Amino acid sequence: EEFTKEKGFDEYAKVFKKGTLLTQSPGSFERLLLLDEADQEAIRREKTYKWSQPKDLYMTIIICSLAAAVQGWDQMGSNGANLSFPTEFGIPTDDSAPNREHNEWIVRTINAGPYITCALLGCWLTDPLNNYLGCQGTIFFCRIFCMVTVCQLLLGLGMGPKASMTPIFAAENTPAAIQGGLVMSWQMWTTFGIFLGFCVNLILYQISPLAWRLQLGSAFLLAVPLVIGIYFCPTFKSFKQLRNTELQATRDFLLRSTSSSKEAHISCVIELFTIPCVHCATLASWVVMITQQMCGINIITFYSSMVFASFGFRLVNWLFAFPAVWVPLIALFIFIFAAFYSPGEGLMPFTYSAEVFLLTHHEMGMSWAVATCLGWVVVLSITFPCMLTALTEVGAFGFYAGLNVLMLIMIFFLLPETKQRTLEELDYGGTFLPYWIKKWVFWQQDAVLEPLYHLDEVESITVFEKAFTVCINGMKSFHDSSGGALQVQMYAVYQTSKSC
Repeated sequence: EEFTKEKGFDEYAKVFKKGTLLTQSPGSFERLLLLDEADQEAIRREKTYKWSQPKDLYMTIIICSLAAAVQGWDQMGSNGANLSFPTEFGIPTDDSAPNREHNEWIVRTINAGPYITCALLGCWLTDPLNNYLGCQGTIFFCRIFCMVTVCQLLLGLGMGPKASMTPIFAAENTPAAIQGGLVMSWQMWTTFGIFLGFCVNLILYQISPLAWRLQLGSAFLLAVPLVIGIYFCPTFKSFKQLRNTELQATRDFLLRSTSSSKEAHISCVIELFTIPCVHCATLASWVVMITQQMCGINIITFYSSMVFASFGFRLVNWLFAFPAVWVPLIALFIFIFAAFYSPGEGLMPFTYSAEVFLLTHHEMGMSWAVATCLGWVVVLSITFPCMLTALTEVGAFGFYAGLNVLMLIMIFFLLPETKQRTLEELDYGGTFLPYWIKKWVFWQQDAVLEPLYHLDEVESITVFEKAFTVCINGMKSFHDSSGGALQVQMYAVYQTSKSC
């Protein structure tokens, strides 16, 4: 009752009593007398009809997907602009340019600008912005080449918090059973935004020498409906709109309230590396994010226009007609690679990172993950043109092919499973690697794998609990109309005696 008064939910006190019991015994809800048949049927439907969710939840995911499309479109603007803005600003990068190497460094810095500010500043603003502006406010906020560089840096300040906060916003509002399926919409719609960016780059390429302006600014078309639509999304504080029943909403609200805490931002960053279970999540998110860059897909995203132009120019000087054969083959193998990349490293990094951290370190953990991803994008953006010059196209792509093998080993050994787990349960998966190292590397045969949470599937029913359940069922006749106060008291006595 004190909790409901503090949160302003006095009228839902009875529902919160049910939700409290349900959070304590999620696997034995059918034995809770306080839950009627309608309540029990709603809990059963979470597994049998897991995609049957309120329209407001899907509205939230649509807006988050729109934010992802803006992200992808922003990333693609520089791809097509690379073909025109260097000449416009007097920094050409073709082979005949007198200061070619110097100009290439300028172009690389401009391309890497958004990701530099994302990794160093933008992503780390997520937690303070979320505290002061909330999820919705954070997503809303976010002629000389020096001016283009400054604009790219400012773009990064918005891209960082948006990339960090949007998957969190989707994950926190989504039931555990379908969390992965809906949160992965971030990367899927980011890819759709990249597709739209490619289309616009192609349409605008030959319009005028100033086509780069339109290519860099075209993502504005999706940004406008995003900043308007984000404030029409219900947040989890309006919990009734995001679940089918009030009981499910109060249960998830209680889990979030008891799992989250308001700690200083600096201490949260330090705890990412000092608390064992959080450290495991930090390592896993680092691995899944860095491997997205190791696979080499962003070479195509950022520099495909330059690669095709370079290949085309060199091959034109060799037997004339052969470019008509080789250039389509290059495109074909890029398509094949993307087809295998998409369901794995394409979708999973942001989905996995949004799921793996505890709620106490959710925002800061996601900031770390996105900063890792975009920080290595900076490395890729700056180094790949050098690799093209030193190793040629074949050598550069061969280098990234070798990194794919290393990436396979890293993922196999360092990523714990998160399938259909709530945000409160996932640190259990992070305990396995330390246990395995103790037992099989240091040969500590007394090492024990102790789960930090008792998950639904591994809950055990003791003889005492069975006997107590029989006792409760025998007292049904004393169950008065006060909302099951007798059962709540008996359950409290049981929990106390069980802990003793």
